Amino acid sequence: MKNNRRSIYKQNINRLRIEKKYAAIGMSFFVILLISIFFFIFREDNDVKRTIFFPEVTFATEIDEKSYSGEERVMPYLASYEENVELYVNEVILGPIRPNHAEIIPKNTKLLTIMLRDNALYINLSGNSLLDSENTILNAAERVNAIGSNIKYNFKNIKSIYIFINGQIPDLSAHYQDNTYNFSDGKNYNLDNIK
Repeated sequence: MKNNRRSIYKQNINRLRIEKKYAAIGMSFFVILLISIFFFIFREDNDVKRTIFFPEVTFATEIDEKSYSGEERVMPYLASYEENVELYVNEVILGPIRPNHAEIIPKNTKLLTIMLRDNALYINLSGNSLLDSENTILNAAERVNAIGSNIKYNFKNIKSIYIFINGQIPDLSAHYQDNTYNFSDGKNYNLDNIK
């Protein structure tokens, strides 16, 4: 009878050890889950919403009356202001998402250099940025103005924008008409500071 009690006692102890082991594993997973939820809720959000205004393509609109509407993009917030502007310009080059929007500049345009000094932004684009494309309805001056006004709308600290094409100042006098753009948000953006 003593041996029988002893074996039952050993079985109970072994069962308790196994149960404690599973309980410890379960508690570990529960603690990890709580920590994960905590970091998910209280994490720093490093994304920022930026708006890109593209020309709208409608059949009722005359070519001379271009209207713009915005597309909101979520972009990561990068370490430097210049890097954020560079990411934004690359998004402008990628073009619109909506089918009723036209490109500002052709997608095969390359951003050669970008530099921000004393609130003045210098952008150097590849030469094909002024070439006509089937998805672009803007002339050369309108493209340069649209790029500049988009940047000024999203980056308020930038006071002057200088856009170069293959390192040269483009001659836009043949296309230049008006220095104010009326975006679909109802605001007029004066582009006098964009060169």
